[in-house]
Amino acid sequence: MARVLSKTDIRILKQCAPEFDDELCQTSGEGFRSVLPPVAIHYSRSAEDFIRRCSALSNEELAYLADLIIRGEESVCCIPPEYMMAFVDLIAERIDRKTAEGVYFIWEANFV
Repeated sequence: MARVLSKTDIRILKQCAPEFDDELCQTSGEGFRSVLPPVAIHYSRSAEDFIRRCSALSNEELAYLADLIIRGEESVCCIPPEYMMAFVDLIAERIDRKTAEGVYFIWEANFV
């Protein structure tokens, strides 16, 4: 669910979206509460661009985000399906299939 972004979260967000310059969502005027939705919705131009951005993260950073998703601390419900499927594939490739399945099931449960 929604949280206040930590310094680690902000560092990861800036790594995925170097153009990120503040912590406010331009649409809502409120601070971002997750890392992946702003990368997907505000900064990426396509699923390919989203994955290119996420691929810049280390395996440890990807595992960190996957763990947040599985624990329900990183919102993924508004991430478009093609973006999320590509992210799940990236997790399977770089982390492991079990973690990728956990991420997918959380997204699927919240997306429908």
